Amino acid sequence: MHNAISKVMCVSFALLSLSACEEQLIQRSPSTVGGKTIGGGGDRPGGFKGNPGESYSFPKVIYQEFVPSYEPFAEFKCRTWRIEWPWYDSDYDFNMIPTMLSVNTGELNSFNFLNNGEPQSTFNSTLSLHYGSRVESTSTMWDELDYTFNTPGDDAIEKVDFIKGNISVQALQNMSQNRPELFEDYWPDGIEEQKLNYQEGDFIHMWIGDRNLYGGIRIVSMTPRIIEVYLAVPNP
Repeated sequence: MHNAISKVMCVSFALLSLSACEEQLIQRSPSTVGGKTIGGGGDRPGGFKGNPGESYSFPKVIYQEFVPSYEPFAEFKCRTWRIEWPWYDSDYDFNMIPTMLSVNTGELNSFNFLNNGEPQSTFNSTLSLHYGSRVESTSTMWDELDYTFNTPGDDAIEKVDFIKGNISVQALQNMSQNRPELFEDYWPDGIEEQKLNYQEGDFIHMWIGDRNLYGGIRIVSMTPRIIEVYLAVPNP
């Protein structure tokens, strides 16, 4: 168990009623540091369906870092990813969709790519975002990933805990840009899980216990699938 200061934020989601400008506020604020769009991972952006290790068309990934401008709050910065998946046909093969995000390397890969590659790529992965309309820690994905169990070095896979909460877009903007340490302070009471189903509008807190890192996941849209990931990390 972690030593978070449990607080409950009594704010409700208003995601569906946001204007286009409000919706983009978190990702495209002029105060961000190092914002860029990345291709990500080992899956090829062009989209392939036949060869081992290749995947469907690659999502658009926007990566940014937020460093608080107020020095007393700059002990932590916030790493963010906004992932926008393209539309996949109803007969898609879930093994080919990039779903596994590494918050360490920024790579986004499919099961197919990881199972046909080096085990280290799986060890570096953190969580699944698209598969099964749920978030899930890599450490529990024995059925989908070949190198998560009984593989030399698999003890390097980090465990991630999840719990649903209520964080408004406005509060999330403030946390990510100005007070990343609040991801820990606002960890809610409840039972953590390593696999959690989601729907549009959900906010899910996450905790990487091995390094005591806190963050969150915002389900922006289901159709098309758009998900944002936030992680507060020490700012050297």
